[in-house]
Amino acid sequence: MAQPTKYWRINFASIADFDRMLAEGILICPTTGLRSLKYDPEDCIARRMKKGEGIFLGKLDEDTGKAHIQAIGVIQDQKPATTVRWKRISKTVFPNPQGGVPPWRERCFLFDGSRAEAYNFAAEFELHFSDA
Repeated sequence: MAQPTKYWRINFASIADFDRMLAEGILICPTTGLRSLKYDPEDCIARRMKKGEGIFLGKLDEDTGKAHIQAIGVIQDQKPATTVRWKRISKTVFPNPQGGVPPWRERCFLFDGSRAEAYNFAAEFELHFSDA
């Protein structure tokens, strides 16, 4: 499997939604978090996310400023991007308070390439999706 070169972060409303996404291999449009005009989740899922791109399910802990990623996935279909091959992980990242925290408050966003490199996302996908 070719490794993703773009990475999206998606929020999830509840543990039940999280568990359902992983169990069924689906993507549920997030309903919690700020709604961004730049990354409207419905638009991203319907038109912007593409087959082969990476997704992280994660949440920001406002008290500590840490972001907890609980699953990663690779989009398996396109327009709408609703089928995902998921893997559970546990990774904590530390968004920059000056510019990195605000996107984590939103429902979804596309990681900037330099942040994806700093967080070493390519290695996560290589580790967890090397069997495909």
